[in-house]
Amino acid sequence: MSLFDTSPPNIEDAFFAVEERPVGVASKQELSGFKLESKYRAIVDGERGHVFTIVTGDYRLITNKEAVEIGKLCFREVFGVDADAAMTFFNVVMPSTRSYCHLDFLDARDKGNSRPEWIPFLRITNSYNRTRSLRFDIGFCRWICRNGMIFGKQSIEFRYSHTRRDVQRTIAFQASFGTIEDLRRRFQGWIETLKQVAVESEQVPALLCKALEVSLAADRWEEADALQRLHEFVGHVRGLEARYSGELGRNAYAAFNVITDVASRPPAAIGPQSSIDKLQRRASNWAGEFAGIVNEPGFSLASYLEPVMSQARALPAFGGRQP
Repeated sequence: MSLFDTSPPNIEDAFFAVEERPVGVASKQELSGFKLESKYRAIVDGERGHVFTIVTGDYRLITNKEAVEIGKLCFREVFGVDADAAMTFFNVVMPSTRSYCHLDFLDARDKGNSRPEWIPFLRITNSYNRTRSLRFDIGFCRWICRNGMIFGKQSIEFRYSHTRRDVQRTIAFQASFGTIEDLRRRFQGWIETLKQVAVESEQVPALLCKALEVSLAADRWEEADALQRLHEFVGHVRGLEARYSGELGRNAYAAFNVITDVASRPPAAIGPQSSIDKLQRRASNWAGEFAGIVNEPGFSLASYLEPVMSQARALPAFGGRQP
């Protein structure tokens, strides 16, 4: 579900039964005869019977519930507070296959009238098909609308491969900053810089495409269905721009809110629900990079956007014409 689904997220959705089952190899003569292969096991959805993957003997299955328990240790390390008292679940992103999930937990200490506009959260990522290592990332979300971003390279990050050797290690983490407050101040500095950059309404769709790496190459939008999705996407972005600029002014900070809104609730034109994590990382990377270059001598937003704007002008969706 999205960060702003009308139905409340339920963490229990991620706590379904997962099992390790033996693997059998059929004989060449008949499928009814199987020989158990002791070196391999199947990781299976215990409710649906779906096989997520085949693993070797040193694989250590970590359930989503176990991942949350490890996440509590990480939360305590990062936020300096007991997780049972402050770690509050607020979102889950999980595909229909249930092969992986992202579980997001807010710092409950930021609740109340004194709560800042953006509050930090911990994202726990786990998978049953070996596509993602167990990992923990720090992000910030705007509590009014639950737009979110993940710091990625500029965050505390924890990684584990699903092997018995790695999971048995003492839990440790690496950080590119000192404390969560250091990260909060860095992020607030980005916001203050973005507020000083004027952005015209017609520039916002191109700015979003640049930030989230949405290709506007004409051949991607040649098919009628794709072109229709692009029209809907541009109209959606313009609606968001009107809303956020009305609240925050016509500046890069309002545009950043459009970007994080789309990253947190991606329309069909730019990706499925499963792309939320990737898009939120791109939103963070863009904000940090953009805040770092706007004060450089000779910076021009028009020049910065020209490569994207030139592609946009070749597409009817950006000219307001219906396909």
